[in-house]
Amino acid sequence: MVKRRHIESAGAAVLTVLLITLVHQKLVRDDDPATGERTNATAFNDNDLTPGHSTTTSQATDQPSTNPRDELQARRDFDKAQRITARTLSQHLPFKLSTDHDNLLATGETDQVTNELLETAALAVRDGRDDLLGRSIAQLASLALIEGQFEAAEVYLDEATDIFELAEDDLGTAGVELLRGQLNIERRWRAREAAYAQEDMQLAGWKIAKGRVPEAIPALQSAVETNLELGRLAAAAAGYELLYRGYLRENRRSEAIGSAIEAVRLHASSDRMNRATRLLDDIEALGLDAGTRYQINDELRMRQEEYQTSVRQLGQARDYDQLYHHYVNEGDPFRAWQFRIKSHDSLTQVSKGAMHRRQTGVIALLYNSNDNIRQANRSLDQASQLFTQNAAEELKAFSDALRAEIY
Repeated sequence: MVKRRHIESAGAAVLTVLLITLVHQKLVRDDDPATGERTNATAFNDNDLTPGHSTTTSQATDQPSTNPRDELQARRDFDKAQRITARTLSQHLPFKLSTDHDNLLATGETDQVTNELLETAALAVRDGRDDLLGRSIAQLASLALIEGQFEAAEVYLDEATDIFELAEDDLGTAGVELLRGQLNIERRWRAREAAYAQEDMQLAGWKIAKGRVPEAIPALQSAVETNLELGRLAAAAAGYELLYRGYLRENRRSEAIGSAIEAVRLHASSDRMNRATRLLDDIEALGLDAGTRYQINDELRMRQEEYQTSVRQLGQARDYDQLYHHYVNEGDPFRAWQFRIKSHDSLTQVSKGAMHRRQTGVIALLYNSNDNIRQANRSLDQASQLFTQNAAEELKAFSDALRAEIY
């Protein structure tokens, strides 16, 4: 299946990366790290990345000054609260889940729903029911999006598109494009959140170095939580290490050891055992007792074994996936789907540390997210047009609302 690709010239790529760096680092060279206030004369509009009105921090004003970082955080919190979630969207799609599946999803039985949908798809292939197959695959895409499994969601969306377009099912096609739009919006949003968390950690590190630890700790704790939510375990571990150094500077030994242990656990879960061991040696010098050290060593061994088992499961899942494609090409789709189910079963046993063992840099995430914006606009344009042609006003409204989230 041909993937949509977008290739830009090297010069444009460099220019885009530079522009993103300037905007998302808030023009660090001109900011005061202590306050986050901008001291240069040009303000930037974060929505369209174009110059805005002129401003200087030295101008007199009758209004009390506000910290731009507080305003940014307030906007982020508002945007997060107002976002249309994949769960909400799934309840309004042309191929929404059945009531039983929706209830199971509400109680956290995601694996059961996924397994039943995979079995349904396999039976639809066996019986030659393309309508049921398309619906099942689209539901699997929606479910993968809810669970944050973006790569799986993309594969299912591509397959569902082929089926719905071949059947000339406009509403099905539009629903898939609506999901594809949300997928790309989610990727863009996550890239921005990762960048904000990275920036908060850099500023916190500067504050710790200057002895302003109490100011740094809340932002660091928030950045760690964000990185854990995004599956950026290496970044979360780096945040815990900063907290460790900050607490040490304040002579808060117990909290320092606790933060270091969390970093050790994250490193071990991602097979960074040398880093984990070195950090564990450091905190042992702070007075970590031998019994606790022994328990932690046992836990690290368990985490490393879990990681290695998960890597084997990932390899097995890839083998099953290759067999799936082999039997599809051989004209035996029913047998192919049996291997797809096996592949899914293998992936359910993979730990989070192994699944996210490779962490893309923030600048690369931001650059790639520009393409997510273009793809989201393209998908939502197509969805909106098809919904209008088929008088699906409620779904057209969802498409318009999703478009408002693109920035």
